Formats: sequence, structure tokens, C-alpha cells
Amino acid sequence: MTKLALTSFLKFCIVYLLISMQVNAQAINQASLQALPTVEVVEDLRVLKRQVDLLGHPVVLLMATEDCSYCSAVKDNYLLPMSVSDEYKSKALIRQLYVEDYSYLRNLQGEIVGGDQIGLQYRVDMVPTILFLDANGKELADRIVGVTNIDFFGSLLEQRIEQARKALHAGLLQ
Repeated sequence: MTKLALTSFLKFCIVYLLISMQVNAQAINQASLQALPTVEVVEDLRVLKRQVDLLGHPVVLLMATEDCSYCSAVKDNYLLPMSVSDEYKSKALIRQLYVEDYSYLRNLQGEIVGGDQIGLQYRVDMVPTILFLDANGKELADRIVGVTNIDFFGSLLEQRIEQARKALHAGLLQ
């Protein structure tokens, strides 16, 4: 093998290895992105009702829009950690619903409706709004509207979850 042929072969091998490493890195990144936890988006209120009835927990429902940075901050910094925490899995179902006209879901009657219609039903004027609901969609605790004080947001959220749990269990005892 000549020196020129050997040099060409080595260049080919190096390029091949670099491309292979890049393809593998992209595949690993894609797989890790798919494995990241997320707050479940409500697509069918009937399914949510069955989950609430089965578990006996209130729903913490983030009413959001896709382009709302405050909604993303609330979801990523508070609701997502709660949704994967064993402590909160035993206290509440944490979900989100997009209140936009192009975001569709099934209502409790099985009809396909826009997320904006659900937002109007609950008189959501501003996002993020967090509702605390029972299986029938009745509010169990005072809603949280907007992000007014980030320093106390976590404790406010915990208080409202506890308020919703107490209201739900009081209603079950009656």
C-alpha cells in the first residue's frame, strides 16, 4: 500500500468514526429527551374523571398557553417536580390543559371541544391559572392566578393542595 493510499484510508476512517460518533450522540440525545418526565396534558376529561375517582385525589390543573413563559416556569419549577415526587403522587393528580382554540380535548360528555372553551367555562382570564378540582370539575380550593410572589409560590401551592384534599375528603364523608 502506498503512502498516499494509506493516508487516504486513514482520513476515511477518521471521518467515518466522527460521523458515527455524531449519529450515536444524536440518537442518545433523542432517547434522553423522550425519557424526560413531563406534566401530562389533559386530552379527555372523562379519563381524568376516572383517574380521580379511582385514586381519590384532587386534580391540580395548570391552565396554560404554549407560548406563556410564566406557565412554563410554574410547570418546570413546581408542578413537574411535584408530579414525579412520591409524596405528591399520593396527594394529587397534576395535569395541564392548554386554553387555546387550536388545542382540542374531549369534555365530560365525550364531545370534542377547544381548550379555550374549557378556559371560558372556568372563567380563566389569565395564564397561568391553577385550579384544584374534584372528579366532576368542581373547584375545591381557591385558584392561583398568575405568579405574584415567586418566593412564596411553592408554599402557596402546597397550602392549596392541602385545602383541596381536605375539601375532597369532607365531601366524600357526607
